[in-house]
Amino acid sequence: MSEKIWMVGGTTGEYSDRTEWVVDAWRSEAEAQARVGELKRLMQEIGFPNSSVWDHLSSAEQEKRYDEMKKHDPAFRNDYTGTEYYICELELKP
Repeated sequence: MSEKIWMVGGTTGEYSDRTEWVVDAWRSEAEAQARVGELKRLMQEIGFPNSSVWDHLSSAEQEKRYDEMKKHDPAFRNDYTGTEYYICELELKP
């Protein structure tokens, strides 16, 4: 029987500007789902609003928010489409 893991990924953008990255991986689906929930909550707490609000923040404030989010997701990206997190089930190879 093969072992399963659940990868947490992030994505932002659309079409040719779409970016995807791996955040981390977990041994249970429940842990991966909890991680997605945590990342979404952190985005709200740190303040990644829609682009109409974001455009009115100073560059220093934008950078401060990116730096804070990157403590939790080192590859974090965000653009006018927002950032989405998801899980993907994978088979762990020997």
